Amino acid sequence: MSRLRIVAQGGLGNQLFQWASGVALERQGLASPVWDARRLERGHARAYRLASLVPQSQRIDQGPIAREAWRAVGRALPRRLHRAIARRTPTGFGRRPLTHSNPKDLLASLQVADCVTDSYMQWPSLFAPQSQELIATLRGWGPVHEAMQRAEHLGRFGAIHVRRGDYLDPAIVDRFGPVGVDYVVRASARLTSERLVIVSDSPEWCEAHVVPALRAAGGREANVFRGSSDLDDFGVLLSAEQLVLSNSTFSWWAGFAGRAGVVLCPKPWLDDGSSEDLILDGWDTLPKRSASDT
Repeated sequence: MSRLRIVAQGGLGNQLFQWASGVALERQGLASPVWDARRLERGHARAYRLASLVPQSQRIDQGPIAREAWRAVGRALPRRLHRAIARRTPTGFGRRPLTHSNPKDLLASLQVADCVTDSYMQWPSLFAPQSQELIATLRGWGPVHEAMQRAEHLGRFGAIHVRRGDYLDPAIVDRFGPVGVDYVVRASARLTSERLVIVSDSPEWCEAHVVPALRAAGGREANVFRGSSDLDDFGVLLSAEQLVLSNSTFSWWAGFAGRAGVVLCPKPWLDDGSSEDLILDGWDTLPKRSASDT
């Protein structure tokens, strides 16, 4: 089998896509994967989250000298300059990463030689045959298992995920199209759970806008969850009996691997029309926009 080096990218959701795709390629006898965490160990962006999930023998980490050097760079330079240098510096010698837009392109590269990819690998069709294994592994992974245990005190509930944060960046907002209050209100009306919990990277905004809108629309009460980490948030989403997704890979994984018997997601997933293959069979869709959307 050809060797595939997967250069870690993005936050928890995107890193899970890279992990799942690598596992699937290995199980299907198509590649021998290693996950390269070095780019995310430079202190300029989101950290690598899967160190305890990916076997050490299949992981490339930053050495202690390089790690301390990048820390020194971070202390000496403004954050924006640190980020620019970290992104442009290669993660070692040899082949530069290729960005593959689909599994077919990646498999074509692997048929020729060993390969390095920095693709986000958001390809559910690739790892569909390994779905049950991936779900069991993810739920049993220590940090996630513990987060789900911490969510048990909530009892039975429906969860709503609201992603804002970097989705409001002018550079990507028109392409990504974050969900608005109207979507959340319409989606929550489809849930039968007596208790609703909102999980968001913008909890204050949800308290100010989403909670009053739900109350005004139908008298439904919802609590904004405030965990101590994004893994706490993830544990709540995974534990819900019904789930409303935002167009985020973070909540996508909760829909894929969680306990929810009902999963609602926005359509289109992204406003530019890409990524519609992320909407899984069995999920209910709801138009992201309506005439009254705010």
